[in-house]
Amino acid sequence: MRTTDWNFEFSKLPGWDRRYSVPYVYDDFTEIPQTDVLCCIYSVAEVSMCNYTGYLAIIKNKKAPVLYLNVAERFGFCDNVSVSPEGNMVFLQPSIYCKKTWQIKRPVLIIDISRDVFAYVVTHNTNPCYKIVRAKENLYMAESDEHQKKSDKGLRTLCGKKIRTDRLKWHDLRELGSLPEMLQRQNSKEYGVFPYRVREKDRLKKSAIIVKKTLQLRITVIYYTKQRPLRRYRDAGKARS
Repeated sequence: MRTTDWNFEFSKLPGWDRRYSVPYVYDDFTEIPQTDVLCCIYSVAEVSMCNYTGYLAIIKNKKAPVLYLNVAERFGFCDNVSVSPEGNMVFLQPSIYCKKTWQIKRPVLIIDISRDVFAYVVTHNTNPCYKIVRAKENLYMAESDEHQKKSDKGLRTLCGKKIRTDRLKWHDLRELGSLPEMLQRQNSKEYGVFPYRVREKDRLKKSAIIVKKTLQLRITVIYYTKQRPLRRYRDAGKARS
């Protein structure tokens, strides 16, 4: 947990009063001196078992703080913030619950403060124990400790993924509230239907194949059980004659 010396009225942020109704709530502040910005994941609480999320506030100008961005509806954010060396890009981990799939999606969200745009990278990882670092120009990668990667396949896959910021599709920052729908559309394009329906279809297909093979096996057994003795008698009769 981090504190800040920014003279901003945080108590006026929506969801700040969450701390008065939930037993254990904390805030995390990341100051970005390169661009005079403060990134705050505030009112972080356990919303479900071992699932901690809070709200997002990005504030500009330390001398006269002004709220640049605030997300306190529709989805939360994990306490996981990384910043580019120049301080213009902030890497976040939103936590989005999909009712249709009963799954939590946690893409890598990239906000370019200098251009007022955002992009995202879909992942199969839900672990917040990683940081985004720059490998070279326009190329970023996730880093985590070996213990975390060894025990988490999703995190291990993310750490091997290259994030090319010059090849991402960037959206106007005013569309950030539509991120859940963007992820939903991307899933639909990739699978045709939602992943759980794909898995269900595969399961039914495999079941049908097993049933078909079982029936074929039974028919074959019945055929040989009924036909082979008759063939023997016929062969014996031919031999005698």
